[in-house]
Amino acid sequence: MICAIHQPNFFPWLGYFNKIERADVFVFLDNVDYPKSSKTMSTWSNRVAVLLNGAKHWINCPVIREEGKQKICTVKINNSYDWRTKLIRTLEYNYKKSRHYHEVSEFIYDLIGYHTEYLADYNCYIIEEIVKKIRLGGGNIVRQSKMSTCGASTELLIEITQMVGCDSYMCGGGAAGYQQDERFQEEKIKLLYQGFTPKEYDQGIAECVKGLSVLDTLFHCGFEETKYMITGGNK
Repeated sequence: MICAIHQPNFFPWLGYFNKIERADVFVFLDNVDYPKSSKTMSTWSNRVAVLLNGAKHWINCPVIREEGKQKICTVKINNSYDWRTKLIRTLEYNYKKSRHYHEVSEFIYDLIGYHTEYLADYNCYIIEEIVKKIRLGGGNIVRQSKMSTCGASTELLIEITQMVGCDSYMCGGGAAGYQQDERFQEEKIKLLYQGFTPKEYDQGIAECVKGLSVLDTLFHCGFEETKYMITGGNK
């Protein structure tokens, strides 16, 4: 039984969905501190890259900065202006000539238009709707904020894995810098590294730009091919 854990990201890349597809239980890590990197609080939680005029361009969901530390699940979206329409116009301008624009645009714009007060609710909703739309496999999807956890760092990952009844934990390649691998072994939890490498696809430019949002893949590849890329060909 494999557990995968990740913060709820804003329209994340394909590797995020590969984790969901491969896990028996996927946990949104939404009750940990929000990483405040700047005045705009720009992290993967509220921004992601797409293509604009053939180059990487960041799009974001504006959030309200408060004093002191905030848990991800308490961060509010700045709905004081119509950022959704601006984002839709940016995507329309850039992707309207892409191969699958007419197939996916209505679905994507409906997702962007989803109204809620909290960023985590917004991201979780979008991710789960994409999972349903492209009919990904995988197991249960749960939120940490609905659980009673008390650990931190590696101990938190172990605690969650045990709480959801799994004996294996799957992590991404970026975990090597902070994760204490030996603690999983001590707790008799098998540690699996994801090792996901998406194939290149036609973006209408000379050289494929990697690591972009699932939005880019959907516009260029459509629902079925996006699923194929996430699952590595498994239907």
